Amino acid sequence: MIAGIMMVLAIAGCSEDDDVSNPPAQITASTVQFGPDESETENAQLHTIELIFDKAAPLSGEIELEIISAFLEDIQTTPAHTNGVVLIPVSKGDENASFTLTWTDDDVINDIDRVFFLEITHLSNGFTYGENKSAIFSISDNEAQVMVSFPRNNMEISENESGGVDIVMPLSGPARGNGTATIQLEGFDESKFTTVPAYDGNGQIELEASHGFSALGFKIIPIADNIGSDMDIRFDIIGTSGSLTIGHKPSFQVKILATNNNSGLSGKAKSYETSAGGWKSSKTYEYAEDGRLFKVHWKTETPALKQGTNTYYYAANGLIERINYSLEQEDEYFYQENGRIVKSEIKANSIVKSYAEYDYDEAGNVGAKALYHRQSNGSFKLNFVFINLYFTDGNLFNQMVFVPIDAQDDYALIETRTYNSYLTTDNPFSEIEIIPGIVTQHKLPASYRLEKEGVDLIYNFSYTYNSAGKPVQRSTTGETTTYTYY
Repeated sequence: MIAGIMMVLAIAGCSEDDDVSNPPAQITASTVQFGPDESETENAQLHTIELIFDKAAPLSGEIELEIISAFLEDIQTTPAHTNGVVLIPVSKGDENASFTLTWTDDDVINDIDRVFFLEITHLSNGFTYGENKSAIFSISDNEAQVMVSFPRNNMEISENESGGVDIVMPLSGPARGNGTATIQLEGFDESKFTTVPAYDGNGQIELEASHGFSALGFKIIPIADNIGSDMDIRFDIIGTSGSLTIGHKPSFQVKILATNNNSGLSGKAKSYETSAGGWKSSKTYEYAEDGRLFKVHWKTETPALKQGTNTYYYAANGLIERINYSLEQEDEYFYQENGRIVKSEIKANSIVKSYAEYDYDEAGNVGAKALYHRQSNGSFKLNFVFINLYFTDGNLFNQMVFVPIDAQDDYALIETRTYNSYLTTDNPFSEIEIIPGIVTQHKLPASYRLEKEGVDLIYNFSYTYNSAGKPVQRSTTGETTTYTYY
């Protein structure tokens, strides 16, 4: 009886316990924090910020953070922010959360980085703040400024350059945005020259660059017959803005040469132009007051256009001393002994790139020229030998070009130019120039033969003359040359 009662009580007790609900298991919150501060360059245009959990999210929920910045309008976020507030959804089991920032890569040069202060402002159930509740994200500008410089330190132009001379100022790289460069003139005189763009009353020119520009430039236009005497103008880059900064050559000197006194030039050779098929070449000559050749402006179209100016300088005894080659930015220096040029050197930035040695025949003509070029190791190698033969009257008969044969003490003939006969008419334009100032063709050649690379060509010349008896045109098969005079 007692045992039965105890069993009933036990069963009743069990039922009573089952009616009492068990309390829910304790939830451990996941800590949320930022990693280290981050940055990106503007041209990346996208970056993801990750929020770090110390363990998987125990519940689904939401993280609220705020972006504080003066550049808030420059960015978009995913999820989208509202006045800088971003709500990031989290699902149960997620091991982290993130949001994405995007922006535009513009062409504006920004002086400072765009900085964004990020702060976690609210966490839903199941999350708690970690140690790094805030972080900084910055966008650095990728539009580096490019340098603007003058191409060289000085140049000379003639007052007769009626079309003007272009001054090209290269940039150190393509401009990544808009910019300006201000040029200051010293020695400006509106009665002597003008510029395009025009300089203002303070003698300043402002040049503008746009995205992609690789150079700036302006034009100097001398006013012929107003110069009077040679004049110097100095140009200085005094300021830049935007995508430009001042480069390594901020100053430039231009000398305008007065050439209005041409009384002594009448009849002198002025220019010649030769054209044949798809190519053309020309030279125009300027002279100093003493009548010596001063400048040669040359141009070739083959069909690509190349042009430059060679400027001549002389020693006290009248022999050539130096030639400046504008296109290559090189100078050729000539050295003399006993009144004869015996050597020349071509230099660029004070480095000898090549040199030539000259020898003379018994009649005093330049009989030979040996040409050496600089090698990569700094040594010099003989590349060409020119042998010149003359008629007894001093006119060039034959020019042969040899190259040394490697590992042999011998030479190979690669080219021969022969002028078999000359007319009795004086030649104003000697096209074969071995040493400037030394004439090799005093009379007009009647014919010319070229032997080179298996080709043997003969050209017979015919001439047309002006009333003064000077040639104004030379013709041969497929080729025409025209001459002009002062």
